[in-house]
Amino acid sequence: PEASSQAAQAALDELDAGGDFGQVIIRCYARMSQVLQQERGLEREKAMTPAEFERKLGRMGFPGKPLAVLTRLFERVRYGAGEAGEAEVQQAVESLGAIVAFCQEGKAGA
Repeated sequence: PEASSQAAQAALDELDAGGDFGQVIIRCYARMSQVLQQERGLEREKAMTPAEFERKLGRMGFPGKPLAVLTRLFERVRYGAGEAGEAEVQQAVESLGAIVAFCQEGKAGA
């Protein structure tokens, strides 16, 4: 949980420093990817879409709702014309925290 709270705090600090909401969401997704690689050795293949990666992780037992929320938010701000606000950033931060916590719990229990 310490790393998940650190990741969430980093996103909130970026907002306090005037960071763009959409960029904060993109960074949350990037942080999730980094944690998955470091904690579990999992990487999204270059040809794999975020949605395909989400489905793969879901089949592996990762928490579905946080994955879906963070993936949809990421896709919306990265590929679409979707705007992001404080509520979306909060959802991204909470989802990232849940995914990081899941990674750490699984590793601690191994």
